Amino acid sequence: MLTESQLWQKVRQKEGSLVYTCIRRLENRILCVTDNAVEIENRTSKPYRTEIYSLYQQVHEMGEVFAADAKRWTLAVTYAILIEAVPDEIEAIPGKRLGIRLRRNSTRT
Repeated sequence: MLTESQLWQKVRQKEGSLVYTCIRRLENRILCVTDNAVEIENRTSKPYRTEIYSLYQQVHEMGEVFAADAKRWTLAVTYAILIEAVPDEIEAIPGKRLGIRLRRNSTRT
């Protein structure tokens, strides 16, 4: 499992990239990654660093997280950012519910 700082470095590497929401496959361009948030083109709401790391920790603790069961409400794009930032660790759960899980070769902490 990565530290918050290590995860944020991976998120920063996605600046300028497109990420797609898991269910509706909506395109989101990451304009800028600041010290505290990810700015998405044409969106006023931002995924915050604390929310992204909290979701990352939760998926490592539980193995999978569906939006309805998340410890805190998070934007759908937050799930997409995690999938793109750490694709070797996290993947989307197929289906009609928004969810992510650890990849089989990844281990829970």
